[in-house]
Amino acid sequence: MFYRLLILLGLSCSVYAQNINYTHNNIYAFLPKNNQFDMLLGYELVNDTVDIFNIKESEFSSNTQSFDSLGDMKGYNLNLGYSFFDNFYVSAKYNQKNLNYAGSTLTNENIDIFLRYQIYRSKKFALAIDAGYVTNRAKDLYIYDLNIINNTISRVTSKDLSFSKENDTYYLTYVSDSTTSKISLENKPYIALLDTYDESYYIRGVLSYHGENTLFSLFGGYTQIDIKNNLDSSVAHENSDTIKDAITNNEIDASYKFERVDAIVFGGFNIQYSIGSFHSLFAYKLNKIYRIEGLEKNSNNEKTDINHIVDLNFAYDISDDLSFYLGGRLMSNQFNGEIHYLYTEYTNTTFDHKYGYVNTGFIYRF
Repeated sequence: MFYRLLILLGLSCSVYAQNINYTHNNIYAFLPKNNQFDMLLGYELVNDTVDIFNIKESEFSSNTQSFDSLGDMKGYNLNLGYSFFDNFYVSAKYNQKNLNYAGSTLTNENIDIFLRYQIYRSKKFALAIDAGYVTNRAKDLYIYDLNIINNTISRVTSKDLSFSKENDTYYLTYVSDSTTSKISLENKPYIALLDTYDESYYIRGVLSYHGENTLFSLFGGYTQIDIKNNLDSSVAHENSDTIKDAITNNEIDASYKFERVDAIVFGGFNIQYSIGSFHSLFAYKLNKIYRIEGLEKNSNNEKTDINHIVDLNFAYDISDDLSFYLGGRLMSNQFNGEIHYLYTEYTNTTFDHKYGYVNTGFIYRF
């Protein structure tokens, strides 16, 4: 009788410890088998060729030379996951996005690390909690296009000033006390995004259901974000006493530094449906963003504190250890609540745009 009980317990545990294989999404309370490594290598892209929903063309074609234009993008993913102690899973992701930003290329590096603890597991249901850390960091970006610079300066300051070029000489023109001054510059004008990043911590609860061919998950959580922006200008580095006096007298805002704390409440669901070696994934996420007063609406007094994100992916198991996936992501407000430092009081129309991109890659398990 005792041995029969042990056998029954063993069979029960083997049923509950199902070998769950994540595809492009790993927000599920069921875990892969113990001591399994998952590695995902992926590529992301949007341009005129792959913009099958015509989002980039419709949203950005009239804004390709403005400060808030984000058009073509190439990105790379490396995800590592590991299951251990039967009820723990750790995930580490590195993502790099190269964004066409204001006539230049903005490179954003993202790191997302979380630890999952499976609180409860039965044959069909599982409950888990995640604790994670995320950071986005922009590589220093210099913009030299005069039209974009003048557009940006008009956002950053209420002063009447502009840059121009005449016969290979650059000038700064500004108005103070009804007096117009035109000063030649030593340096080629630029604006720069320097030492700009965000860091956040999040907690997420996950409830999952496992059917015969279906893996379904509901999730929700809270994120606390620290954001630092540093916008610099070549004007701050001129040696001219006239320009220095203007800066000293606050006639020109030559640089901009800002720190703030945001918060996000998020929720969504994932559903993975499998038939043999084929898998399909549909995922939805809602970001509700809480910012300081003045940042929650755009210039038309419309709220920009919501982002709807949809993922659709298809995967095929080449072998028991290797899978290939292909899909895409759509979002209602471009990177809103995803890359936090991009949103400031001077770019509060940027995320009115819909956005989307395709992604593809391989998943290897060992």
